[in-house]
Amino acid sequence: MGNKLLQARCHLLNERILKSENRLDDARNALDTAQRLYQEADLLCSVCQKPMGMEPDKIQILTCTHMFHERCIAELLQKWTRQAQSCPKCNQKVLFSRSHISLACS
Repeated sequence: MGNKLLQARCHLLNERILKSENRLDDARNALDTAQRLYQEADLLCSVCQKPMGMEPDKIQILTCTHMFHERCIAELLQKWTRQAQSCPKCNQKVLFSRSHISLACS
């Protein structure tokens, strides 16, 4: 997973450079490649289906190891009751930690 994440970040940086040079078709291809790599590495938020790490994001990892944007899972967590706390991806009962990690492309 580390290699794909590093490659995706390189494609994102390349996309920014190409955009600044007004090479929009090449920039779009670089962005598409980055998104594909994020998907292959299973770094998509299961709630919004957007890649994690393309922008500075706070990431919540549940005890089942599935990852979500903190802002996306927060709404679901508010609806959960103590009896029905399960991962929206695998339906395993999970514990929610108030801690989070930051994942950003810098």
